[in-house]
Amino acid sequence: MDQLISETALEKTYTEEERRSMAKSLIRLFVLWQLDDSEALSLLGVQDTGLSILISYRNGAPLDNNQATLVRVGHLLAIHRNLNLLFKHNPDLSYRWMKTPNLAFGGLMPVQAIRTGGGLDGLLMVRAYLEHSHDY
Repeated sequence: MDQLISETALEKTYTEEERRSMAKSLIRLFVLWQLDDSEALSLLGVQDTGLSILISYRNGAPLDNNQATLVRVGHLLAIHRNLNLLFKHNPDLSYRWMKTPNLAFGGLMPVQAIRTGGGLDGLLMVRAYLEHSHDY
């Protein structure tokens, strides 16, 4: 997990257009994962009162230009990429995975494990689990 932290700790500058594209991908991903607004906001580390953020992304706004948001989105996109690798012959399964109870997370759905795992730590845990899973 330390490797994941060090990778994301690197400062990277994104253009507004890159952040707009990332926001569009993120919203599409939330739809594919069938997340409700509360779940999506929690994965972004935003309180339920931050619904305006999701609405702005849905309307084409770029991601906020702050490291915390960009790191979280990077982990979410990496989770998606790992799911695609793991379930390359069954995309539907890769999309349902985030909301399917998993023994590796004490029977919680990965989206719940992220929430209860302290947000960023939960993202790192799910990402590390997936990266370890497709190494075999």
